[in-house]
Amino acid sequence: MMGRVKIICLLVLGGLFVMFMPFTILHIGMLLQTEPSEPKIKYGEFPFKLVYEINGEEKMVGDTLICEYIGIDVNAGMGKYRKWDSHLESGKNKTIISKSKKGEGKTHEIYFYPEIGRLYMGDLNEDDDTSCFEQDFPNIFYSEIFIDGTEEGGRIRNDELLERFNIKLISWEIAPPIENSFR
Repeated sequence: MMGRVKIICLLVLGGLFVMFMPFTILHIGMLLQTEPSEPKIKYGEFPFKLVYEINGEEKMVGDTLICEYIGIDVNAGMGKYRKWDSHLESGKNKTIISKSKKGEGKTHEIYFYPEIGRLYMGDLNEDDDTSCFEQDFPNIFYSEIFIDGTEEGGRIRNDELLERFNIKLISWEIAPPIENSFR
């Protein structure tokens, strides 16, 4: 009987070893990677302004995107990388353009937030999509919550924004990204 317990314990330990070994090897490999160099410029402010028309009335929203280098982080997909904090000076996590009141079976919210802060700080990878800097308008998102609790949302095109929500984008200005170097 004691022999069976030992065999079962060895099988369980062996199974755990086999199960966790790939993760252990992956983490050891990530820890052995050389750290990315620090950015020369570690802080940036990028004021922006969006002018739009909703139901024939012209409106304007503005804020400042603040980007700050906060160190090195590690994850399985990227290995070690430079980590940036990006937030709006107002303290909000997004800039709301339109928000409906409850009723009519659903509520909606139209909003935008600037692209990833590291892009504005010049920390680009070869596979980064920098087309956000060449657009006439920012990426606008919408979220609809229906009375039954289901949600729908995502990025919305300008023509659909006008058709569905009667919002016309007029102008978009944001400070350009910086050119950075890494020591």
